[in-house]
Amino acid sequence: MALAGLFTCVAQQIRINIQLDGEYKITNVHSKYQYEPEELPSSQIVFKLNDLNADENRNLVFQLYIPKIEDEQTIEMNSLQTMSLDQSENDQEVIINNHIIGKSTSLFSIIII
Repeated sequence: MALAGLFTCVAQQIRINIQLDGEYKITNVHSKYQYEPEELPSSQIVFKLNDLNADENRNLVFQLYIPKIEDEQTIEMNSLQTMSLDQSENDQEVIINNHIIGKSTSLFSIIII
């Protein structure tokens, strides 16, 4: 049985590093995987997923602190969203651009058989 497990493993020692910009923070983790630092909130976190087998999925579930946007600030998105028809014409369309809040990197070893 152990030999069969060796042949289905597609990546080893998987590490997912998430770095957030500005005041954005990870405040809570709801996944079973180990992570560093253990003390939250943090603007950077590394999840340790260990080995990944073929046809296996992993979910990383965590909460983010998103700082309040002041009235003077505007955020633009690529998508156009239409609001209720009861609102004024100025309020019906909200145009917002992608807003990058950080970056993620993955490290792992690939098994070649």
